[in-house]
Amino acid sequence: MYKITGRIVRIDPMEVKSATLSLRQFVIQTEEEYPQTLLFQTKNERTALLDRVRVGQEITLWFSVKGNEWNDKVIINLNCYKIEGVELPVRGAQTPSTVPQTSQGQVSDVSSGPALNEDGLPF
Repeated sequence: MYKITGRIVRIDPMEVKSATLSLRQFVIQTEEEYPQTLLFQTKNERTALLDRVRVGQEITLWFSVKGNEWNDKVIINLNCYKIEGVELPVRGAQTPSTVPQTSQGQVSDVSSGPALNEDGLPF
């Protein structure tokens, strides 16, 4: 198992793949000299871990790396097992209580992200 800390950029809705498998993916960005944007997933009963956190929140998570070969390609998944919210305020960051919400009470997207070029890529 590995441990990493970062700010949540995106939380996707749950995907039901079969009667025995449901997945929920989310993206974090680390706050290092060279920030990394990483996609993690939770499976089955652990999808509920994401109900306690919000976009813009800094978290620490524990995960494992799982690799499989499929159709002559190697697929790597970062499987999250535990999430803890970090309570330290960060300059300019919105806390979960101040994250903008829609009229239905859903959290709206607060990520402005980098400007995209004509290819739709930020670089």
